[in-house]
Amino acid sequence: FGDDVGAASSGRFDSWALNTQRPRLLIALIILLDQFRRNMHRDTPEMYSQDAHCRTLVKRAIRSGVPKQLQPNEGVFLCLVLTHSEDLGDQMLCMELWREFTAQLRLDDPLNVFDEVFKRHVAVIQRFGRFPHRNEIMNRQSTREELEFLEDTTFRFDMPLKRDEATGQVRSRPRGRGSGQGLDIRSFVAG
Repeated sequence: FGDDVGAASSGRFDSWALNTQRPRLLIALIILLDQFRRNMHRDTPEMYSQDAHCRTLVKRAIRSGVPKQLQPNEGVFLCLVLTHSEDLGDQMLCMELWREFTAQLRLDDPLNVFDEVFKRHVAVIQRFGRFPHRNEIMNRQSTREELEFLEDTTFRFDMPLKRDEATGQVRSRPRGRGSGQGLDIRSFVAG
């Protein structure tokens, strides 16, 4: 998909985001720009290079009423764009939009795992004003508090996640341990 990600990054597919008659084109574009790019350029500044563009597309879609045409398993990709932002306003918009989608979910729906994921992103931005795990990649100096936070592996955005089926709690899982049971959403929350 490298050529498609490149074309999307250059704006060749931006018309997809404007087609309110076919809102799933926006989801395809967001997946290329946000998810594929993050995984193709893992641990480099390039993984974040389309974040502002994605946020612009998502906010335009929200103003146009596109989320009302999407199912939660599609709309989660809009929310992921917002939760990747280091802006608290975007984080709160993510929570608001996700609440609209979760109103459609059964209590046992696996997508409910994102409730905790999005809340944790908000908490980190409220606490630090940025995502400390990006500091090294973005050549930013970490504070002592951020370094202590990064040592705590109970929740890391850059590690695979596992949902405890009994409690519904989301926990990070150090890399290298098999997928185990539960929902591995590492690629979805590549932050």
